[in-house]
Amino acid sequence: MRQILPGLLFALLWASASVATKVGVQFADPLILANVRFLIAGSGMLVYAYALRPAKVSIPQGVEWRHLLVFALLNTTLYLGAFVLALKQVSAGIGSLSTATSPLFITLLSAVWLRRPLRWPEGLGIGLALAGVALATYPLLGAFQNYSPCKSARILFCNC
Repeated sequence: MRQILPGLLFALLWASASVATKVGVQFADPLILANVRFLIAGSGMLVYAYALRPAKVSIPQGVEWRHLLVFALLNTTLYLGAFVLALKQVSAGIGSLSTATSPLFITLLSAVWLRRPLRWPEGLGIGLALAGVALATYPLLGAFQNYSPCKSARILFCNC
């Protein structure tokens, strides 16, 4: 029962992030907006972890700093930076949907990179999920008059 409130808070923040970012990119440079957003979020997490729960959290040691640096570069800088840039071109709903498809593409990339064959339920699930994404986004991708559906799709899928 103690985990319901944090779960609801997470869902609320996650669901509102794309809409808030879409509004923000109308008034600020996308990458500056992303920097400020993650500076605020990261500071809040550090305060929570080290000030409010100091006994349960340790400071990273040795190789953990390298892992954090790689994560910061790949996730925060590249992935989320591309997401904020893409929101200049597409709707918040499509942007959010593209973010939600990341596990599908990670599964496909892991199958290729790790040479792990996909099991048929995985392949079927990925195929159905991508068909659903295509069905849901196709009418919306053409709604942006300055951009073709193909260009918008490239922007989104380069973000995933």
